[in-house]
Amino acid sequence: MKIFVAIALVAIGFNVHAAKPLLVWCQGCSAIQRQDLARKQGAGNTVYVGDTVNKSVTAFDVYIDVEDTVPVTRKKVADEIAPNQQLVSAIDSGIAYYNTIPVGWHKRLHANADDYSSSLQSVYDVIDAGPRQNQLLDWLNGGSSWSTDAYLLTGWVRTGFAMFHLVDLSAAPTLGGTIHFADGSQVDGYYDNVTGKIKIDPDSARDSHHNSVPYLGSDGRIHNLGGQHEFDATTGNPADIQNFLDQLSLLHVPIIVGGDSAPHHGWACTKSGEGPDAVYTCQQT
Repeated sequence: MKIFVAIALVAIGFNVHAAKPLLVWCQGCSAIQRQDLARKQGAGNTVYVGDTVNKSVTAFDVYIDVEDTVPVTRKKVADEIAPNQQLVSAIDSGIAYYNTIPVGWHKRLHANADDYSSSLQSVYDVIDAGPRQNQLLDWLNGGSSWSTDAYLLTGWVRTGFAMFHLVDLSAAPTLGGTIHFADGSQVDGYYDNVTGKIKIDPDSARDSHHNSVPYLGSDGRIHNLGGQHEFDATTGNPADIQNFLDQLSLLHVPIIVGGDSAPHHGWACTKSGEGPDAVYTCQQT
C-alpha cells in the first residue's frame, strides 16, 4: 500500500519526501474562522483548511512572528498562501465524496441482491466462497450504487489524502453497508482500502430468523456456528431450516439427537424439539 501511494504521488508530480501539510476541516466557516483554526495548529507547518459546506480550500503558512519590542514579543501567525493545485484537487475529490448521498465521511449504504439477480433469494446462496459469491461481488464493484462511491474513494480520496497529515482521523473516509436478500436475510459489505474492492464480511451474515449463518473460511475452519440456531415456523423464511441443515451437511457437522454421544473432535449440533420449531445448539467438542 505504501509503495502504491508513493508511485501515485510521484506520478502527479508531488514530492513524497517533502514534509506533509496538515489537513483540517472547518465546516461552513468564515475566512476569519478558517484562519483561526489554522493558527491553532503547530508552528512551522503548512495547513490546508477544507470546508465541505462551502466546498472551498484555503492554505496557510503557520509560524512564530518575533516582534522587535521591549520586551521581545512572539506570536503565532497564520498567513494565507497560494495553495498547491494538485493538493486542492485531492481535497476537492474528498469534498465530492463527503457530499455524495448519504452525506458524510462514513457511508453506510444498502443494496438489494435481487436487483442483481432474482435467483439470489437468501444469504445462504452466497455465504460460501465460489462463483455465486464472486458474481455478487463483481456486481457490487461494477454495477451497483456502491460502485460510484467506491470509485470516488479509490481515486483521489484514498491516494490524495495520503499526501496530508489528517489532524482529525474521524475524517478518514470509510465505506460500508448491508446487502439485503428477498427473504429478509442479510450480510454486511465493506470497502477494502488495500485491494480497492468491496468485499463481504461473512461473519456478519444473518438469516431471516436472525441466526448466524455458518460457513467454511479460507483458513479451513468453520465460522459462525457456535450457539443456538432457532427456526420459528410463524416467522421468517421457512426454507431457513433446510438451508441450515444443508450447510451442516456441507460442513460435515453431525446432529446429535437424544442419548447419542458427540464426537470427540470437531463440531456437533444437539437438536431439541421437532419440525420447524426445533432448536440446534452447536459447539466444538
